[in-house]
Amino acid sequence: MSDLTTARRALLVLVNGFAILGVEFVAQRQLAPVFGQSVHVWSAVIGVLLLALVVGYALGGRWGSRARHEGVLALAHAAAALVLVGVALLGPDIAAALGPRGGLDPGAWPLGRFGVVGACLALYALPCALLAATTPFVVARAASDGRAGRATGRFVALGTLGSLLACWVVPLEWIPSLGTRGSWWVLIGLVGLDALLAASGGRRTLGVRDEETATVAEARLPQGLALATALVTGLAITVLEVGGVRLMSPWVGQSNHVWAAVIATCLLALAIGSALGGRWTSRFDPRRALVLVLAVGVPAAALPAALVTPWMGHLVPDGLQSLVILPVAFAGSIGGALVLLAPGLVVLGAALPLLAAARGQRDVGRLLAANTVGGLLGCVLTAPLLVPSLGSRGTFLLMGALLLVLFLLVARRPWPRAASALALVGLLAPGAYVVVRGGPLRLQPGQLVEVETPYQTVRVVEAAMDAIDPASGSPASWKSPLTVPTRFLRHDEDAETYQSVLLQTRGDSVLTGGRYFESMAVGAHFVPLPADGVIDVLLIGHAGGTVWRTLRATAPAGVPVHCLAVEIDPGVVDVARGYLAHEELEDERLELVTNEDGRTIVNALPADRRFDLVLVDAYARTNYVPFQVATREFFERVRDHLEPGGWVGVNVLGQGAASRVAAAIAATMQAAFGATWLVPNPYFAGNVILWSSPGSTAGPQVGAHAPPPPALGEAVFAVERLGVRVVPSPRDPVLTDDLSPTDKLADEEFGL
Repeated sequence: MSDLTTARRALLVLVNGFAILGVEFVAQRQLAPVFGQSVHVWSAVIGVLLLALVVGYALGGRWGSRARHEGVLALAHAAAALVLVGVALLGPDIAAALGPRGGLDPGAWPLGRFGVVGACLALYALPCALLAATTPFVVARAASDGRAGRATGRFVALGTLGSLLACWVVPLEWIPSLGTRGSWWVLIGLVGLDALLAASGGRRTLGVRDEETATVAEARLPQGLALATALVTGLAITVLEVGGVRLMSPWVGQSNHVWAAVIATCLLALAIGSALGGRWTSRFDPRRALVLVLAVGVPAAALPAALVTPWMGHLVPDGLQSLVILPVAFAGSIGGALVLLAPGLVVLGAALPLLAAARGQRDVGRLLAANTVGGLLGCVLTAPLLVPSLGSRGTFLLMGALLLVLFLLVARRPWPRAASALALVGLLAPGAYVVVRGGPLRLQPGQLVEVETPYQTVRVVEAAMDAIDPASGSPASWKSPLTVPTRFLRHDEDAETYQSVLLQTRGDSVLTGGRYFESMAVGAHFVPLPADGVIDVLLIGHAGGTVWRTLRATAPAGVPVHCLAVEIDPGVVDVARGYLAHEELEDERLELVTNEDGRTIVNALPADRRFDLVLVDAYARTNYVPFQVATREFFERVRDHLEPGGWVGVNVLGQGAASRVAAAIAATMQAAFGATWLVPNPYFAGNVILWSSPGSTAGPQVGAHAPPPPALGEAVFAVERLGVRVVPSPRDPVLTDDLSPTDKLADEEFGL
């Protein structure tokens, strides 16, 4: 039999690229109910899996050069499929065994950081390494005529196209429809298909030695320089992909569709670049072509820092309401990625085939491994370190500078090199000027500050806000609002909604002017008076402290409140300290934990830690209730930590009482607790509060404490007069850790 045919090789690599990225998406989803979705969890998952790819690429290159039969690749895929069967069946139990439990230790390492690394090593590292061997193996077999660069370009492009399909299909279609376990079974089937494709190959002809062409020998780069070039270009590619979303987020946000659109556009550009690089290897001297690639890559990586504000301002104009911006943002993200990111990625994508041509097929595995090490560094450094320290514009400028240094090392002749370097420095200048000058990415009217955190772009904007004044009379007269100077804490594309607010006048007399924060705070009046005289509250989603501020001001008279508050983004709290008077909230009554996911904190609570009231006000990427704090398993864990008579309140942003997301979460709460009530806000539509208490059979009633302050009148009125008992319909799913399509429901609700 002959080796794999070209068509079979192409299909093998395409499916393999899909499977590898699919494993990354489903792995993160499987681990989230145990470890959450904080930045350090994402970094650990991606870091371990990319290290596994490095090992696999190195092994694949060796196997492809030495193995006499294609069956070794078939065995690798069969073994990967077998391991993934165990992952699908046992993965949740193994992750839970390694998860955090039994106590909180604020200020120490984030909870579960080492456990998530252990879970990734135990569950996903081996199958990813085995799958990663495919591309270098196929390149080595296809490049026996010395055309390593052409083969590398062709097959890397095909693998990238497979990843492009996976980044759209797996998170947006499979996981919401099939759940985590169902997605594993489909991926297992794809890996099995690859095993069959590999098994159809035959024995390699004996005595044939892979020879390099004369062009390769003349253009050969030193191995160390070639590997360094592969690493730096891999780093730059990943920074452009990940940093590109952050660069554009003040206009388009970070919704699932935006991430999918930007990454898909970037992967398409990389595939085109890989294919072009492979073709160039047979037409040009590889080293000279590589010098040209790096020369063009310098401005392509740096100029987005100067162009992003005018270009994105043109694509996504001001004045769009936050609740209807998602379709415009989706289109804007594609336009932004095509202009700002795609040119640089096409050019940088050509580097790997040129390096392969300059080194020969025996080094393809090493080059792929080095390129992946660069990608690993880009993933673990961009969001947690580079963007918060340098800003997204400064990060892009840094990549341009690194590519300039690489250009100087790869270019041979000194005088043309010096002249070219001066020209490239001139092209870096516009981006450098913008970065040095500073200023916000996007300036909104009344904006006081903009800060880029590891999660989002946070800004504080001061503007006049309509506020309900309960002291003005009966509820019927509250429709005539006051106008109060207010500071809003907003993030990413938000120009209308907000995470937190601080009214600048009237103190506690109007609080938040009738916003949903007051409807959550009224929960302190539902619970029975605790035996120790203290109401213990767990607040998931602290943000700038508005819910806690309202709770402090409106708690039952003479009853102290203690709060364990969780905020995943410490940068938000830092901004609130500077602009929302957060310091006055920080005393012995507040136990604030940052840099942690709310689900992880609940998982780690000691068995005897109990709360009278649990409030969930958590959001990710503007519009999404994080799935791991909206499932039956999560609410059952919360139930285990509730005092008798305790209540749970969940804030849901959407289409008010008609929200499908709210209906699904309400059905889930009813499955975990019992009767559940939906309380809309009659004056500020959008947010609803879902209330439930284990074993409850009647709606929440104001307790036997002293009457609430006047500012809580609107919330109490809404609960007493407008609270609606939720009766789930057959179309309202009970959300589980395995299947929780909250993101998809939200996308549909907001027009995507």
